[in-house]
Amino acid sequence: MDTTTFLSFKINGIPFYTNRQKGNSILDHIYKTCPKEKFIVASLIFYLHKDGQKNVYAKYTQVTKEELGSLLEKDRNITELMHEDRPQNVSFDCEITTDLTDPLNQIKKKILEKFPDALMNISGSRMLEPDNRNWKYSYHIILQNYVAREIDDLYGVKEWCTLPEQRALGFDPNIYRRKGLLKCINQSKGDKARRDKRQKKKPHTQDYIEGSRDVYDHTIHHNIREDAKDIPEYFKEIAMTTTAAPRSKKLAGERNGGKQKKRRLENVPDIPRMNLEPPEGFDIYTADPR
Repeated sequence: MDTTTFLSFKINGIPFYTNRQKGNSILDHIYKTCPKEKFIVASLIFYLHKDGQKNVYAKYTQVTKEELGSLLEKDRNITELMHEDRPQNVSFDCEITTDLTDPLNQIKKKILEKFPDALMNISGSRMLEPDNRNWKYSYHIILQNYVAREIDDLYGVKEWCTLPEQRALGFDPNIYRRKGLLKCINQSKGDKARRDKRQKKKPHTQDYIEGSRDVYDHTIHHNIREDAKDIPEYFKEIAMTTTAAPRSKKLAGERNGGKQKKRRLENVPDIPRMNLEPPEGFDIYTADPR
């Protein structure tokens, strides 16, 4: 991987490459050159710019499964990126701020309605907001026995997450995309803009909540079970019938019976061509009267 033109920083002995002053060029390069035995992760730091805007400083690298495990031994703000053409465990990102009770049980119930017998590995954070009234609940849920063969398989899941019942519980549909991000277990956002002296640790740390204690079972691309089930047919039907634009040419082709069709105007009558004589006393080239 030729990264000599990019700034690099070592995290736990692994070189990470920065996007500072390079736009997305470093991520695009790392994504395109990532070998099959490695996966892309990012170390993200959120901060407030002097103009008051919240920005993110990102560093990216390619890691093996073992290297990822070593990174997760401490909080290094590590986040996984979704690969569009690789299998991944079905996952959910739910975040909601409310003065009501913890919504986790309702979230699990919703998932089980569509993914029967789902084995859930859950990490997350529960943080009191500065107003001392509302709580912010954030959960990442990995289904250990359901798999998406590629990113397009998750399009129906994304559409389901946009429905009002799911949005009311904080389901985030925006993670299901090429280079979509999901923060790893035991990692925080590195959110310098939201440090709270009342908290003994960094805000938004993905603490273990329930399920497997194996950190790899809380990742999207690792420990995929051989007997994992495909995404239920219900979600494929959503993907094929939604009015939203398809995520890829492949999905667009599937909607059209295996090939992409050109759109044509319908119910538009044929208008006969009229041959009109140029008007007298008028210059058609300059639009000036003669």
